[in-house]
Amino acid sequence: MGSECGPGGSQSRAVWCAHSEGWTTLHTNCDQTERPDNQQSCFRVCDWHKDLYDWQLGAWNQCVPVSMRSAGVQRPTVCTRGEEGIQTREVGCVQKANAEPAEDAICEYFEPKPRLEQACLIPCPRDCVVSEFSLWTHCSKTCGMGLQNRIRFVLAPPLFGGAACPNLTEFQTCQPGPCEGEESLYSLRVGPWGPCSVPMPRQARQADKPPTESDNPSKESETLSKEGDKQSREGDKQSRQSEKTSKGGDKQSREGIKLSSEGDKQSREGDKQHKEGDKRSKEGDKLSREGHKPSRPNKKLGKTNRKPDRPSRQADRPRRQKKAKNKEKKDKMREKVRERLRERGKVKDPETRELIKKKRTRNRQNRPGGKSWDLQVGYQTREVSCVHKSGNVEALSLCSQQSLPVTFQACVMTKDCDVTEWSEWSACSKECYDPNGPKGERTRTRKVSQFPIDGGADCPELEEKESCSPMGDGVPPCIVYSWRTTEWTECRVDVLLSQQDRRRGNQTGLCGGGIQTREVYCIQTSTDTPPKLSSLRSKEAVRPMDSDLCLGISPNTTQLCHISCPVECEVSSWSAWGPCTYENCQDQAAKKGFKLRKRKIANEPTGGTGNCPHLVEAIPCEDPSCYDWLVVKLEECIPDNERECGPGTQIPQVQCVNSDGEYVERQLCRDAILPMPAICEVPCPKDCALSPWTPWSLCSHTCSGKNTDGKQTRARSILAYNAGEGGIQCPNISALQEVRNCNDHPCTVYHWQTGPWGQCIEDSSIPSTNTSVGRTRGDDASCSVGMQTRKVICVRVNVGQVPPKK
Repeated sequence: MGSECGPGGSQSRAVWCAHSEGWTTLHTNCDQTERPDNQQSCFRVCDWHKDLYDWQLGAWNQCVPVSMRSAGVQRPTVCTRGEEGIQTREVGCVQKANAEPAEDAICEYFEPKPRLEQACLIPCPRDCVVSEFSLWTHCSKTCGMGLQNRIRFVLAPPLFGGAACPNLTEFQTCQPGPCEGEESLYSLRVGPWGPCSVPMPRQARQADKPPTESDNPSKESETLSKEGDKQSREGDKQSRQSEKTSKGGDKQSREGIKLSSEGDKQSREGDKQHKEGDKRSKEGDKLSREGHKPSRPNKKLGKTNRKPDRPSRQADRPRRQKKAKNKEKKDKMREKVRERLRERGKVKDPETRELIKKKRTRNRQNRPGGKSWDLQVGYQTREVSCVHKSGNVEALSLCSQQSLPVTFQACVMTKDCDVTEWSEWSACSKECYDPNGPKGERTRTRKVSQFPIDGGADCPELEEKESCSPMGDGVPPCIVYSWRTTEWTECRVDVLLSQQDRRRGNQTGLCGGGIQTREVYCIQTSTDTPPKLSSLRSKEAVRPMDSDLCLGISPNTTQLCHISCPVECEVSSWSAWGPCTYENCQDQAAKKGFKLRKRKIANEPTGGTGNCPHLVEAIPCEDPSCYDWLVVKLEECIPDNERECGPGTQIPQVQCVNSDGEYVERQLCRDAILPMPAICEVPCPKDCALSPWTPWSLCSHTCSGKNTDGKQTRARSILAYNAGEGGIQCPNISALQEVRNCNDHPCTVYHWQTGPWGQCIEDSSIPSTNTSVGRTRGDDASCSVGMQTRKVICVRVNVGQVPPKK
C-alpha cells in the first residue's frame, strides 16, 4: 500500500457476494467459510532491485530417457541414432550479496524465468573394438617345452555403457624339439637390489685392520717423501681391504675398488705411485716442503734416481742458484703476510670474529651446489646364488663364472624435501579501513633447505596468503567511489522513429519496441555507514564526482523496452443453428420458438471483453421443442435381405439432449421424432469400390431469402473399379457429389447489445460490512457495496433496435 520499495507491503481487493446470474446480493447469502481473503502481503519491486536480485541457474542434471519419465512409452530394443531424453535444472531468484532465496516474482519483473527443462540425446552404447591377434612369438626355448604368446590392441574403448574389452594376450605351449645332451643342472638366481646404504667411514675401516710391515715408514723415507709414502701405504691398505671384502673373485674386487668413495681413490693413487717412483718422488718433495720440515736429502735422492749427466748438471748450476734466491724471497714475503694476518686476528674483538664467521657460513650455504643440493653417494648390493634344478642352493662355483653378474653398484641416497620455518607475516596490502569493500592480503614464506633427491617427498607450499583488514584508531577510512543511477524513464517509441514518421501526427497510439533512459553518476560514499542505494530524488543525495574516480564499467544509460500493442477482440466462427426451442421451457404456452447459434472469444483483448461483438444470435422458428434426439453415431451397414453385400441400412445411436445440448433422460424426448435409419451399401467383391462420404461443408448462407438459399455439399471418390462380370458399375462423376439445402429460415436474426458499465454507486439497502477492514489499516476511507448499471437492447441484424419481446 505504501510507496516504499521492498517487502512488507500489502494488497487488498473488494470481495462481494453475487448471484449466479451476475447481480450483487447480500453477503449473508454466500457461505462465509469459503469467503476469499481481501488482503495479502506483497513485495514492491523497484528498478534498482535489478542490482540486488538475479536468477541463479543450477547445473543441468543427467539426461533421463523420455521412456523412464512416461509410463506408457517403451524403450526401443535396437538403438540406431540415440535415445531422446530430458535434462532438468533448478532455477530460483536469489539475492546477489548472500545468495539467499527470494520470490520468483521479483526476478520475473526484470526478465522471464529461464527454462527448467531441455531436450537431450543419449548416445547409443559403443562396445570395445580390438584389432586382430598378432603372429605368435618365437618359442621361449630352443629345445624342450617353452611358451609363446600373441597380442592384440584396443582400437576403440567402450563408451556410454558398452561391452568391456576382451583379453588382449594369449599364451600357448611350444616344443621346437628334444634337447641334445644333458641340460645344465645349475642356474644363477639374481636377487633384487637392496636399499641404498652409506659406505663405512675410512677410520672405521682402518680400525678393524691389523698392523702390517708397511706401517713403519723409516726405510721408505729414503726414496720418497713422507707424505707420498703415507699415501702409498694407505692405497695398499685400502686395496687389500677391498680385496678382503669382495666375494666374487677378481672382477668383483675391481668393481669394489671402483665404487669406493675415498679410500679406493687413494688405493689407486698408491698403485700408481709404486709404478712411477720418480714422479712420486717429486710430489713427496713438494709435500715435504709445504707441510713439515724441508727434506733436502730426499730431493737429492730423487735427483740421483733420475741419474742425469754430470756436465749438464754443472751447466744448470747458475740457473738453480737463481731459482733458490727467488724461492727465498717468496718465503720471506709469505712469512710477512702470515705475520700481518696474525696481528689482524689479535686486534679483532670477539663480536667481529663472530660476524665474520656467520658471514662465511652464510656464503658457504648460498654457494651453488651447497647443502640444498647435498648429494650423497652410497652403495647397494644384491644376492647372487647358484641353484640346483631341484631348488636347493649350492656353491657359487658350480655355476658358470663367465656370466656372473655384478653384486655391488653405486647409488644416490634418497632424501626428502626439507624446508625452513615460516617467516613473519608481511604487512597488509591495504592501508585503510573499509568493512564493506574488498579486504587486503598478507603473505609469509619459507625456503627450501634440502631439495628432494631420487624420488624423495616433494616440497610443500613455500608461500601462504590470507586476507587481512587493518584495524585500530590510527587507520584512516578508505575513500570509496561508486556508481549511482536514477530510475528508468517511461518507455518511449517515438525516439526510434525517423523524422518523416514523426510528421504523421498522432503518436499517442505508438506501441512495440522502445527505449528507456536514466542518468548515471559517480559519488563518494562513506565507509562508516553501509552504502544505501539511492537516486536523485533521495533526501541524502550526494554531489556527483568526476566519473574517472569510479572503478569498473559504468551502468548502462539506455535499455530496450516494449510497449504492448492493443489487442483487438477476435471471435470464433458461428456454430450451427441449434434446434427450435421455447424461450422458456418452463412456460410452453407460447407457440413461438427460437433457434440459437453461438461463438466464442478466441483471444484476450486489451481492456477486457467489453469491446467484443455479440456472441449469441437467435432467429424465430415454428414448432419449438425443449428436447430433441441427437445422433451420436451410426452402426455398421447391414445389407438388406440377409445378403453378404449390396444395399443396406445403418441404425443411428441417439441421445436425448436439451436446448443447451446437455444429455438428459430419454423419456423427455418421447414427443420428439426419432431419426430415420440411414441408407448405406456394402460393396461386393466385384463391385465398384467407393470411399465414404465426406462431412457436409459449411452452409453457404446463414439464412434464406427471396434470392438466396443456403447450400451444403459433400463428395466421395472411386477407390477401385468393378472387376469382371456381375459387378456393379461405377457411378458417373455427377453421382459422386451431393447437395442439400441448409439454413432455410428467413434472414431475421436478433441479438442482445450491451453498453459500458456506469459509475459504481453505493447501495444503501445493503449494510456496509467492510468498514472494519479500513479501520484496522488506519485509513480514513471505508469500503461498502455499490451497484453498476449498463444499457441492454435487442437488435435485429440489418435493421436496428427492436422491442425486447422480439
